Amino acid sequence: MSWTFPSARAGQCTRPVLPRLGFSPELGPDDAAPGGKAFRAPFMVDRQSGSTGGGKIKKPSVEVSHDDGTTWCSARVTPAGKGWTALVRHPEGPGFVSLRTTAGDSAGHSITQSVIHAYRLK
Repeated sequence: MSWTFPSARAGQCTRPVLPRLGFSPELGPDDAAPGGKAFRAPFMVDRQSGSTGGGKIKKPSVEVSHDDGTTWCSARVTPAGKGWTALVRHPEGPGFVSLRTTAGDSAGHSITQSVIHAYRLK
């Protein structure tokens, strides 16, 4: 995970505006998703508690890998309520899904997060 943010000398202690990401895919009781079909993975982008300032959140990007991050393909991202949904295409059969997400705001704060083996396929 890496963050980028503008900084300057401050007259008092401040917290940088660090975006954070959280996925909440609806997995089965065995904590797996079905292979061989498109799958919706909802997620949110917000700021760490206690931070002040920041600009408007821009549309994030999501990439998916089925080979532990050796290759990545873009997933379609659409707004969903107060968050976003990534449409992830799963290959047939068992395996794992890795996710790499980049998000930021109009004030220059950003985050890139990679999760290898984010969830399992059955």
